Amino acid sequence: DEDIEALRVLDDVVAPVTHSSSPAIVEFSPDQKLVLSVERAGWFRLHDVEQVLTRRDIGRAPEPARAAAFDATGTEFAISAGNRLLRFDAETGEQIASLELDTPANVVAWSGTLNSWLIGDQNGSLIAIPSGSDVRARPVSLSDQGPIDRLATGLNNDRVAVARDHLLSVIDLNTRQQVGAALAMPSRIDGIAAAEDGRHV
Repeated sequence: DEDIEALRVLDDVVAPVTHSSSPAIVEFSPDQKLVLSVERAGWFRLHDVEQVLTRRDIGRAPEPARAAAFDATGTEFAISAGNRLLRFDAETGEQIASLELDTPANVVAWSGTLNSWLIGDQNGSLIAIPSGSDVRARPVSLSDQGPIDRLATGLNNDRVAVARDHLLSVIDLNTRQQVGAALAMPSRIDGIAAAEDGRHV
């Protein structure tokens, strides 16, 4: 449903606003009132869904963007760009903080359980970055199963679903252990989503 809504908003909200290229990343705020659209080159805009207007002036991450996500309150969002995780104020679009990463992050998500940003990197590590902090990131889970391509969390964020190529696994954020065996799909996983209760993926 969210993918369908994203397509509708792309038509009604994002498309009329000129980007230098098509948005590669589209994310909704938790209250569904804002849409963040990000180009691979790093240019981003915030759109007001109800007013069908660009709410904030355009901004840009200093390096090509890979992923983006809002926090649980919708007051800030994070963009992974190059070897950095950049945090921005959703009200002003101004950059709040920048954290240098050892390895570029492929995906970004928010964890209420850890009150942290979760990133999945090209080395297969799942890393937590505490909110409001630019201290070193904390490894949650290390793996030799390959780069993390997708992350999904529900409102019950005690667990996070992780996709690596054709493998789907679930990690308990409290124990920081994988729950059961990874599920092998017949081909590469292009997208995953978690139910709001966090019980189904």
